[in-house]
Amino acid sequence: MFSLNGKVALVTGARRGLGLEIARGLGANGAHVALNGRDGAALEPLARSLASAEILAFDVNDEAALTRAVDELAARHGRLDILVNNVGARDRRGIFEFTLQEARRLIDTDLLTAFALSRAAIMWRAASST
Repeated sequence: MFSLNGKVALVTGARRGLGLEIARGLGANGAHVALNGRDGAALEPLARSLASAEILAFDVNDEAALTRAVDELAARHGRLDILVNNVGARDRRGIFEFTLQEARRLIDTDLLTAFALSRAAIMWRAASST
């Protein structure tokens, strides 16, 4: 369909669901895929099933850990071409069953981690191009 040979991709939330399928699609089209999740051992079967993959276990809610992971991945490969901000938290309770703190936790995971990861990738790219 298309070629991603030589491209490096990071997929958050790659253990199941959309993240798993996106990682498979990227890998099937030639990308080297860095698989993210908090539990690296749970990602091992997927990593073994792809032609070129590695496990990048870190909690996306830990800004220092995600910045370090992006920097290490990009430095190891000299590039980071594709960032898939897939990770998300769900809580199916009704609005009156949430505390404000619990709602903030969901927003942090679903929105602010994508911001932090995107910023880390852009900062690495800017620093590497100077």
